[in-house]
Amino acid sequence: YASNCTVLDNRVYNNNRGILFEGSDHCELRNNSIYSNREYGIEITSYAHNNSIFGNSIGWNNISGSNGGNAIDNGEDNFFDDGVSSGNFWSDHNGSETHQIPGTGGSFDGFPQLLRDSLVPGIVPLSDVAIDVETSGNTLTWYVYDQFPKSYEIQENEAVTVAAFWSGSNITYNLDHLEVGTYAISIILYDGAGNTATDGVFVSVISFILGGIGTELVMIASGITVAIFVIITLLVKRLS
Repeated sequence: YASNCTVLDNRVYNNNRGILFEGSDHCELRNNSIYSNREYGIEITSYAHNNSIFGNSIGWNNISGSNGGNAIDNGEDNFFDDGVSSGNFWSDHNGSETHQIPGTGGSFDGFPQLLRDSLVPGIVPLSDVAIDVETSGNTLTWYVYDQFPKSYEIQENEAVTVAAFWSGSNITYNLDHLEVGTYAISIILYDGAGNTATDGVFVSVISFILGGIGTELVMIASGITVAIFVIITLLVKRLS
């Protein structure tokens, strides 16, 4: 029930519905990425009218496989292009001159383009590392990127320890819980189009002699040694 609103430059994914127009009018939806929602990417209900939707990337919605799709329009007089030259990118566009929008609204995109994404998510590989079990703040950070990020998993020795949505930003994993040993840690990235990318490293966790608590123990042991040496020296002098 909003009027004259603008929804601009958003990434809308991993929801039930991506964007729902309900009783809204004269709103503009422009330059958004709307993908991987479980039902409809864009749903326009009855009594929603005169809304403009163009310049958006709309793809791979209805991942639940039941009720849904990229868009449905059951309103009136809604427009899926700017009326001049700009429509939307659709993952289900069949290459025809117009892209018909399902629903009772009878709307269509007069300037559609096919939305493709065959590129796997980008990831900068990490090198194997060794860390001291007696220190804290040890992490792995993956530098990652994708146009349509969706989710990721992190595994330790093939056991999943993290499964989360991916916002598109870099991913940091804390290592402080690891005990002494060697671990194969891997990350799997998923994007909206179903592309994946992986990277794996070996993390060796060891106790360095001069690391963390070890340093304190060495200092204590050194102090005791010095004290014993002084006592022995005094005894020798007294006996002589």
